[in-house]
Amino acid sequence: MASSNSRPRDPDDLYRILGMQKPEEVEDRAAPAACQLEPYSATPSHEL
Repeated sequence: MASSNSRPRDPDDLYRILGMQKPEEVEDRAAPAACQLEPYSATPSHEL
């Protein structure tokens, strides 16, 4: 887990590490049902 770093020491010091978890511990198991990509054929095309 991380958050933004309010006191960066250099330009690349953007995040502050809060803790380490295994991916299985933080996985959102309901996400696959809620987050679906639409098929390319269903995506409208806007030609200029």
